[in-house]
Amino acid sequence: MENTEQYQLLHDKPETLLMQDDYQQVIKRVIYKFMKRGFFKGFSVDDLQQDLNIAFLTQKMAYIQKNYKPTDGLLISYFERAVYNKCIDISKLSIHQQEHRKEALEGYMIEPHSSNPETQLMFQEILEEELRKFKDYLRLFTRTKFKLLLLLKLYARIVLEKEDVTNYCPKIAKPTLKEFLETYGVPYSNKKDKEVYSEVIPIFNACDQKKNTADALRKWINDRTQELMEALNDGGKRTYDKEKLKNLIQMLPKSPFSKE
Repeated sequence: MENTEQYQLLHDKPETLLMQDDYQQVIKRVIYKFMKRGFFKGFSVDDLQQDLNIAFLTQKMAYIQKNYKPTDGLLISYFERAVYNKCIDISKLSIHQQEHRKEALEGYMIEPHSSNPETQLMFQEILEEELRKFKDYLRLFTRTKFKLLLLLKLYARIVLEKEDVTNYCPKIAKPTLKEFLETYGVPYSNKKDKEVYSEVIPIFNACDQKKNTADALRKWINDRTQELMEALNDGGKRTYDKEKLKNLIQMLPKSPFSKE
């Protein structure tokens, strides 16, 4: 297609011009160039191509319509420079997001009085993504999911409710449940791990009909939390440790196994 035809199509049907194979190949070529230089780690070419197409359909094609003149050279070359500039914008945003991701993971706290709504929204999206990954991990445990959830709450020193125990052990005796909640249905953050597992092991053994030691129970949940941190750290891209994991556990909804 000649440049004059492309120019006409730009003004008549810009979306048709954008979807031309030559123009789509330009987008892919620029993406590959950026990837070879180490940008867009964790992104797929198809996803980036889709993002760029949306950006050009909603904004950039109108910009090119307004600013491109045939005396500027070939339209497709002008388009390529526009794609290149947009990729620079995306790469800057990616770095910006990673910086804010690190900040969000440091505290798991969205500052309600922040003067930057964009930062608040970014934090919220980051935390929702981490919680989704967490819940996906929990759903792998079909048979022991309520046991795992109860132990995670004990691990994070979350004040327990009746359902936290009865979901795991429906047949628990009422006096036993009452006694348990007198200790763990109120704040207990001052308790050490050894004390917690020593106190709860009788209930877990009764419910599971086993004779495990408190140390075995502690090791089981420590193995699960280590697996979880490795899954969330995503090959070193995250910065989870025990305290940050505990913070995330505290943000779980009451029904993390639902399909919402």
